[in-house]
Amino acid sequence: MADQSSKLTSFLKTFSNFPGNNFAPKPAAPEHKDEKSLNNPVLNFGDADDTGIFGDSDQGNATQMQLSHMENLIQMKTQQIERLQAEVRTLIRIQNDQAIALEMALQDRRELERQLAQTQTGLPSNTINIGDDMGQPMIQKPASAQQRPSSAHIKNQETPYFLENSMFLRAFLRNDQSALDELVKSIQSISDQNTRGLAGQALFVQMQKYMQLNQFFERLSDDSGTDNFISTFENNIRNLIDSRRIILWAHIPSAHVIVSRTASLLVPEGEGLLGKVVSEGQKLILTDISRNPSYSLDYDAPLVSNARVTVYQPVVNSKKETIWIIQIIDRLNAKGNIVTPTGDDFLILDFLSLSLLKLYQEETRIDEMIKRILTESTRSLLTERQVMPLLETVQLTVTRLVGCEFLQIFFTDPATNSIFQLKEGSNSEASAEVNLSSVSRVNLPVDDAGIAGIAFKTKKVVNVAVAKEHEGYNASVDGQYQNGAVIAVPLLSSKGAVSLIAVARQKRNGMMFTDSDEIILEALSRVSQGALTNAQSHERNIAEIQKALNNHKYYTALLAVAQELSAVLDTDTLVRKIMTKAQSFIGADRCSLFLVDKVRGGLWSMVAHGATDRIHIPEGEGIAGHVAATGETLNIPDAYNDPRFNSAVDKTTGYRTRSILCVAIHNGSGGIIGCTQMINKLGAPEFSKTDVELMTAFNVFCGIALSNAQLFEAATQSKKKMTAMLDIALSLSTSMTLDALVTNIMARARELIEAEQCWLFIHDRIHHMCRPLAANNENAVEFSCKKDAVGYVAVTGTELNISDPKNDRRFDMYYSNTMNVEVNSMLIIPVIDASGQIVGVVKAINKKGMPKFTEEDQSLLRAFASFAGLALEQWMSKRPGEFGQSDIELVEQLSPSELTSVELSDRMKIFDPLIGIVASNKFDVLEYQRNDQFRILIHFFDQFDLLTTFQVSLGTMLRFLGAVYNEYHHIPFHNFNFAVSAAQFVFYELKEGKLCTVLNKLELLVLLVTCICHDMGHSGRTNVFNAKAQTPLSILYKDQPVMETFHCSSAIKVLSHPTCNILTGMNSEQLTNFWTFLIDCILATDMSQHQKILEEAEAKLAQGEGSFDMKNASVRLLLLKLLVKGATNATVSRIFDPKNPWSSAICEEALPRIDSRTEETIVCANDKDLDVARGQIKYIQDICVPLFTTLGRAVPSLQSVGDQVRVNLSKWKEIAPDPEEK
Repeated sequence: MADQSSKLTSFLKTFSNFPGNNFAPKPAAPEHKDEKSLNNPVLNFGDADDTGIFGDSDQGNATQMQLSHMENLIQMKTQQIERLQAEVRTLIRIQNDQAIALEMALQDRRELERQLAQTQTGLPSNTINIGDDMGQPMIQKPASAQQRPSSAHIKNQETPYFLENSMFLRAFLRNDQSALDELVKSIQSISDQNTRGLAGQALFVQMQKYMQLNQFFERLSDDSGTDNFISTFENNIRNLIDSRRIILWAHIPSAHVIVSRTASLLVPEGEGLLGKVVSEGQKLILTDISRNPSYSLDYDAPLVSNARVTVYQPVVNSKKETIWIIQIIDRLNAKGNIVTPTGDDFLILDFLSLSLLKLYQEETRIDEMIKRILTESTRSLLTERQVMPLLETVQLTVTRLVGCEFLQIFFTDPATNSIFQLKEGSNSEASAEVNLSSVSRVNLPVDDAGIAGIAFKTKKVVNVAVAKEHEGYNASVDGQYQNGAVIAVPLLSSKGAVSLIAVARQKRNGMMFTDSDEIILEALSRVSQGALTNAQSHERNIAEIQKALNNHKYYTALLAVAQELSAVLDTDTLVRKIMTKAQSFIGADRCSLFLVDKVRGGLWSMVAHGATDRIHIPEGEGIAGHVAATGETLNIPDAYNDPRFNSAVDKTTGYRTRSILCVAIHNGSGGIIGCTQMINKLGAPEFSKTDVELMTAFNVFCGIALSNAQLFEAATQSKKKMTAMLDIALSLSTSMTLDALVTNIMARARELIEAEQCWLFIHDRIHHMCRPLAANNENAVEFSCKKDAVGYVAVTGTELNISDPKNDRRFDMYYSNTMNVEVNSMLIIPVIDASGQIVGVVKAINKKGMPKFTEEDQSLLRAFASFAGLALEQWMSKRPGEFGQSDIELVEQLSPSELTSVELSDRMKIFDPLIGIVASNKFDVLEYQRNDQFRILIHFFDQFDLLTTFQVSLGTMLRFLGAVYNEYHHIPFHNFNFAVSAAQFVFYELKEGKLCTVLNKLELLVLLVTCICHDMGHSGRTNVFNAKAQTPLSILYKDQPVMETFHCSSAIKVLSHPTCNILTGMNSEQLTNFWTFLIDCILATDMSQHQKILEEAEAKLAQGEGSFDMKNASVRLLLLKLLVKGATNATVSRIFDPKNPWSSAICEEALPRIDSRTEETIVCANDKDLDVARGQIKYIQDICVPLFTTLGRAVPSLQSVGDQVRVNLSKWKEIAPDPEEK
């Protein structure tokens, strides 16, 4: 910029030396003259031709009249010349004065640039985004600006491009050296005096504006952070942009408001035009403001209801957050008329936005400085050990950093849910108890605590500009600064409770407290809380020590205790040291220490001198129980006269208890962790007041030492348990034999949770059996999942933790009775593999030394079960034979020739009586393993001659069935077993209904494949659940039956795989028909289509006079759908068995599981049976009876199936009769 100023100064000096050069416009000489020019002598100055006035000398006769006229003309011209010469001299003087003033202005500008460069407050070079296109819809760049002519092409009488679009000011603000050089050359090249004068004036005026902007920025910098900042901004900007009103709005995100201090207005976020600008962050220029959709009568009308042109300029930081808004209402010109803002105005607005943003960044740097101050303040706070001086230090520190007049700290009392303040002065009860400090407590009801009470109840920050306008305002608490800003910050503990409320009042700078104030206040409050806690603890400790110093005979003992206790981390050793010291200097015959039992509740006596056994006291019972529950110190001279005293111990031991002193032990947070009990004062009938004071002081050290010891032991125990868990995980992953694996698992698990016995059971999902993995125990027996609590956990996945299983009627104790084991408590956890399936159960019995396993035991055994699940899954994949999965897959058993054949070998055939069973309604799929199920399915295909018809080899068929099996999830109901059951039932329907000859081979194939694939990949959740939960499947298959569409997709995926494709023998027409029928049949299983299909079937029966027209293709497809729907409801149409696991499986799958960690209530067996029965009754009545009635009409030979369904319905009604029918 200094080089630019030098060039401009040199140019102006040179420019002023040319004769006739002037910045002011000069009249041009006319090229044509006529008689009218005689009446305007000024225009005739210059090269006037007098011949046009006198005419030709040969034609005139010199007369006196002509001479007189000539003399008058000469005199007139002489006067004109004199006047013009005077005007020229005046213009030259003005020119010189302007040149001098401009040179001085450039010198001032160079000095200003130097200062700005030193202070780094100037605009950064080549980084400020003040470009040609300012993004304003009201400023249009002229066409000539896009292709600016060089200086050599500027013609006389043509307005230069640099007089348009504020080119001088734009170049200055952009610090564009090349643009300034071009402007200088352009001015130097102008030959026309009028244009050159205009250029000089534009340069001078915009130079002044640039200097004013820099001076304005300096004033803003000086007033930044003061009360004068906003008024300085609004008053000075009017010198640059004269308007009816200019308002600077501050956006305060923490309070969700937009504030104007000068207008005394607060606008909520999202309201009116200001809310629109804050949310969008874009400049807004309005000429008819009331028509804007965002216009608000409440927030905009008071200021701009009569405005003609309003400009909103947001100031946005790097995070796209609006921090300021500049509002200009009605731009005025020099005559006071309202005009449209000019290009200069928008350049100035952009400059001001950047200036405010720079100041905001400066405040950010100030925030960093505040952080350093916070750190230093934290050090000073933590070094102060007295409560009241510390409170004064906190108040001084916060008021200085936050910039407020007053700070109040309200503490909370969780026990009474009240608020209190600390004041200087003695405790009113000092005469009765030891006064631990000189601080008194002033209680304040929450409802009377004003704004602090609101922050306490809502647990949220309260930040308002005017205290008395808040709904929680209370004059007695908040009245000192009722018209000032107030912020109340609640400090939450780790458990979410409010521990204190810091209230800052009367913001010194600005209308409201900012986000930074809130952060500083919370940070200092948190530090202050810790410092105050330390100071209070310190004062109490010092007071106790000082009190004890008055008794010299105990001084050495207390110091020794403090030193010894701080060095002991073993609880038993520590307790013995405490009791030994306490008994000696208190002078008691016996002493005991009781610790709170966090597991069972109540107290355990850790030491009882003179007694060997530990004593457990129920919660609140006895003297120690009362002290531990209330914290009250009891000094009882005669124990037998106190109703709380339990004399049973004396009767048992023969000891006589006379006097008792019982004092509570507190931890660092004030909680009671136990109590000390001194029995029978030696040499005196009762304990003295000094004994009480000494024991109270002594217990302070006991509390600290015991807390430290317990924390250390907890950490040690956690490390030990984690080590044990790692050892278990390692053994699970490295054991090579089943016996070694099970032995190590059981031993480590039993040791981990301190149980007498620990068993691991494998869940055989195929046969619904529980098989114990009991190493070295030949008496271990397997049992059904219907028996024992282990079976219940294996089926439901519910964890059980029972303290008295013998009296729990929900479960039988089959396995324990079989093993002749007495069970007093048991903990049962499911073992879940990586896929989420229950592969086993862990059962631990009889917690050592406790009536019940703890939550920690349950958590540890759950973690062990997780490791076991992973290990068992891996082990089963390596040793299937040893885990009850001895069947090698059929595809691996057959020879290559058998695999490529379409004829069944003997190994693939089934024989009587199984052939008769699979063709009947007595088939139970749960009795057969997977390989047998595959043989049964292939038997169905073979019976209908489908393998040979469509040339499906055994290998392809087995791989198809294996792929389908893998697609099914191991859930209670919609699993592969259910698919096999459905396929068998459709085979039964075809045989019983004599439909094998009615339907063609393709239709028979569709029926079997549909039943096998109709629930592939089922998650156990219904379409309704998927839609409401907005699962990915429901989003993917929107407006379609979610699960059925997914089943179709799964079937297509399996059948499209080359190794599983059983459709290769079909022609294109058969293939098209197969896919059409298959998809239609699977979609027909959607329950939302149930009623529609039945109504269509009844209509077809009516048309056919009670029978189906099997020549109609649509009727044939309808029959296929009915047969499939009948097959998928096979479980309710077979011979009645109330214990059939299918009945409860559908309920267990449909209902959410109960997590024993959060809900211990389990439905009793009888209640569960009733629920199953009621569910079956409703389903059979509403769904199955109409279905099988319609199917019986369509296929009369299948009416027996409908009859069986109605028989089953009556059986269920006997189990759960309807009360209204009685």
